[in-house]
Amino acid sequence: MKQFSIGTYQIYLVLLILILNSNIHAQKSYSINDEIFTEQTIPFSDENNISYLINSSKFDKNKPTAIYFNGSLPVPLIIELNNGGLMMIPFSYFDFSKFLDRFNLILVSKPIIPVYAKESNLVNSEYVPDITQPELMDSNFMKSNNLHYLGKRGDYLVNWLVKNKVINSERILTIGHSQGGLEAARVASLNKYVTDVVMLASAPYGRTQHVANDFYLKYLQGEIDFETYQKYQSEMHKYIREEKTRKENMKSGDILKENILSFEEHSFKDMLSTKANILYVSGTKDIAGLYADQVVIDAILYGKNNIQAKLYKNAEHSFFKVESTGEINYEIDYWDEVFDDVLEWFNGNDE
Repeated sequence: MKQFSIGTYQIYLVLLILILNSNIHAQKSYSINDEIFTEQTIPFSDENNISYLINSSKFDKNKPTAIYFNGSLPVPLIIELNNGGLMMIPFSYFDFSKFLDRFNLILVSKPIIPVYAKESNLVNSEYVPDITQPELMDSNFMKSNNLHYLGKRGDYLVNWLVKNKVINSERILTIGHSQGGLEAARVASLNKYVTDVVMLASAPYGRTQHVANDFYLKYLQGEIDFETYQKYQSEMHKYIREEKTRKENMKSGDILKENILSFEEHSFKDMLSTKANILYVSGTKDIAGLYADQVVIDAILYGKNNIQAKLYKNAEHSFFKVESTGEINYEIDYWDEVFDDVLEWFNGNDE
């Protein structure tokens, strides 16, 4: 039997008590751009836990905390590439050490989706239960991937982190890309501790409206004719009517009811309902850029002055450069510039 000294045993016992009391399940650590992130899991519901990454390097409880939400796809937070390197999107795209100097950083994993996976076990970087059936997503992921559930989940995580003194409650930033930006706004609308929100290339007026705008722009640019646009328009209107009827006919206790049309709701309402400072960010080559003026103007009309917007010339949805030919240049991105501007905006909110 392994022998412990009294001192070693006491340390071991204290650590064990801390882990049991906090309900944290410490797991693996990963090195991303020479910064260490640790995987943690906490209980949330009967079916799902909440897993997240938190920086071990440069962690300082006195710093503000940024909580990051990824987009809609079932992509793990950490992907081990075929060459053995580790990727943490989008932070692997740029030197985020300056961001860690200012913030503690937490990245929230999607429900059901593993924090880490090898590229060879994914399909186009997406997790599927059976790689031999790449078209089939996990049914539990599909069920939980709605704004009502994700909002409650994010709200719970923020409260848990504050209650268990993992982070301080003075300055908390929620930030997300695409669907993740909608989650960031929803969590801020629910949680009193969130002071600042950044929405990166999101659709604050509903997903179908977002698609409708895209089709209309294609028509204006001559990529589709008017008859094709009208066909898409009719199909979208039909979809909304049918889904609304289906939702109204479902029983109140049906667990799938909240999933229907959750992303058709206007997240702008969440933006209005929070006192947090909000920065809406998009590229000019992304249809989301259409909302940069609209969210600010609508906020002013509603008597709110907490919403600002920023556009990046020639950037597409994931902030890569679009050349004059229309081709996306994946060798040039704007992520450094985006996060530098987020830092400047955040620091300006102190003034």
